[in-house]
Amino acid sequence: MRYLHAIESTETAANPTWQTIILADAAEDHDGTAADYGRNVLDRWTYDNDAQAVDTDGRPLLRVIVWNADESDAPAATVTATDLA
Repeated sequence: MRYLHAIESTETAANPTWQTIILADAAEDHDGTAADYGRNVLDRWTYDNDAQAVDTDGRPLLRVIVWNADESDAPAATVTATDLA
């Protein structure tokens, strides 16, 4: 399957206002599900950028929205930082 993604962040996990910080410019091939792909993207990005993924209460500060590249009308998955564990 080919997927596109957007990484979003929020400053306040208690009352999130999500803002896109990264938008994929090309589709990527992935053999798993859209959720698997989203977890992989978020895990790599947080590691590469040493980013804080959750707040002190364990609420997500980052999430990934995934679309099927061939059917990009509706998101195929939303993965938050709490889905990485």
